[in-house]
Amino acid sequence: MIESELLAMPMSWSGDRLVYWTRDPKTFGDIWSVSLGGDKKAVPVLQTPADERNPQVSPDGKWMAYSSNETGRSEIYIRPFPEGPGKIQVSVNGGVFPRWRRDGRQLYFLNLVSLGAMMASDIRVTGASVQRDVPRSVFQSLYVTGSHPGGQHHAYAVSADGQRFLIPQFDEILNRNLGNVVKLEAVLNPACHAIRQVSDDILDSDARQTQLRLAYVFGIFCGNDQRHV
Repeated sequence: MIESELLAMPMSWSGDRLVYWTRDPKTFGDIWSVSLGGDKKAVPVLQTPADERNPQVSPDGKWMAYSSNETGRSEIYIRPFPEGPGKIQVSVNGGVFPRWRRDGRQLYFLNLVSLGAMMASDIRVTGASVQRDVPRSVFQSLYVTGSHPGGQHHAYAVSADGQRFLIPQFDEILNRNLGNVVKLEAVLNPACHAIRQVSDDILDSDARQTQLRLAYVFGIFCGNDQRHV
């Protein structure tokens, strides 16, 4: 799908276009897209001397949220997709890993200066312009990052209504005073690198599969009500 000697990490979709992150020795992190139909030609979406990462196209396909260190610190921005004027900065104290709510009216991201607090900002689009409210802290994620041969992957997932978050955690972190937690038992298949939830009665010990324990924090909030379940 993507023919390149550089690292390429798929990040988002827009219609028949795959939006991905790649790292160039000259321009650091860049954002590209490739059509899954037609000539399948890859084109740059954002390629500057700054390190751009984590592109997320809005549900309506008209805007792209991403992180960039153009100011010297990673911040979250929104700009028209695939191109056009009207970029705005969403975060105020650093940010990484933006994610849209399904209706496109709220953007989530992780804060840099508070051990990964999950932040939320209301988004308003009027014609060709976009505005945001001052981001607010939703809950403390204590998120875990890890390396991947293809580049930096997503740190979490959010449900369509923005009421549940799925975040990988270590057991020692979950044993802290975070409220009730739900632990999932999963299987890592080395052949396809697929992780899926399984029960003990279907785990085949002869399948050369390694049991991988994953724990996730589900952050639920309703207005000012913040809690973990």
